[in-house]
Amino acid sequence: MDVHNFGSLRANLIASVQTPEHQNFSRGNLTDFLEKQNHHRYSNLFTHQRPLYDYFDQFYLGTVNVGTPAQVFYLSMDTGSSNMWVIAQGCAQPQCTGYPSSYRPKLKYWPGASSTFKKIPQGFYMYYHTGSVSGYYATDRINFAGKYKFITRKDGKVFLRWTKGVRIENQKFGVATAIANVFGYQPIDGVFGLGWPSLAVGNVKTPMEAILPQLDKKLFTIWLGRRTTTAYGALAGSIQYGALDTTHCDAAINWVPLSKAQYWQFPIQGFQLGQFIRTSVDQVITDTGTSFIGAPLGVLNGIIQMTGAKYSAKNQIYIVPCTTMFRQPNALFKINGKQYVIPSSQYVLDLKLGNGYCALAFFGIQAGGFGTPWILGDPFIRTYCHVHDFENKRIGLS
Repeated sequence: MDVHNFGSLRANLIASVQTPEHQNFSRGNLTDFLEKQNHHRYSNLFTHQRPLYDYFDQFYLGTVNVGTPAQVFYLSMDTGSSNMWVIAQGCAQPQCTGYPSSYRPKLKYWPGASSTFKKIPQGFYMYYHTGSVSGYYATDRINFAGKYKFITRKDGKVFLRWTKGVRIENQKFGVATAIANVFGYQPIDGVFGLGWPSLAVGNVKTPMEAILPQLDKKLFTIWLGRRTTTAYGALAGSIQYGALDTTHCDAAINWVPLSKAQYWQFPIQGFQLGQFIRTSVDQVITDTGTSFIGAPLGVLNGIIQMTGAKYSAKNQIYIVPCTTMFRQPNALFKINGKQYVIPSSQYVLDLKLGNGYCALAFFGIQAGGFGTPWILGDPFIRTYCHVHDFENKRIGLS
């Protein structure tokens, strides 16, 4: 499955989150908000693979076909959640259409146009800290991890054909009739959860549960290309279902056991950025739905000192001069006995903030009810391939 990134939404979305300086964030607040701006992904299966496209490192979306005949949607491919939802045709809220800064009008699900649609008499509700999504549950046919190919006929005419990917019959998902205002600024038509079944709400058998028996291996690999400049719609990476990505990822994989089969969570044994060093063992999760790296507040303060970052009240983020993008210290993580280096070009992001400033892709969190003080978002995932292994309850880094 290919992944694309959608646009310069992050600065706009950041500005729309009214949060005070040094506020503590749990997953789904600034992280979820910013991250889903950063990513626009596509994906593939069995050993299906689809490309991802990058829009200013703000959203990675994947194409998912729903219904009969198929209706195409661009969904945020999110390893930090497990449910799937799309926007209902009947949602009249302006955010259901999408605001101009989202760069694309939203595609809505039309139940009446699908012969395989069935409504379930059960309310649907998801809470993301930045706002909620509500509606009802339904079942329908979904298809993803296929590809559109240009086909040339004998008469010379060229047309697009959808090649078969993964098909799930009677998949249960949310049909949103109301969404939080924040989603109107994002170029997504909904969310496709890639997380563990234990995270699912509404007694749902998740899409990943449904496809795992079809796969050669019960895993999927995410590769995000290392970007040096952000662009709208640039090829950003891929998700490969059922196999390792031997094209983009190293053969040597560091397999890290998960702390528990809920989030993609595991321990790290230390962190360093410049002269700031943290040697304690902490729990982390990796999350494609998070654009920045979430760190404990004490670590964030050390990072600010080492990078010379300052807080932008306008954009609700920390910023540094763009001229330092390639000159800031590397961020170092020790994981399962190995050291992982994140160059500053991956955590200093040009979000077109103006006045020569770029975003510092770190934010502060505390464990709270979430249970982990670290979230390794897209700067980390762009630097290392991630193999999500359901069967062996582990994650592979290469």
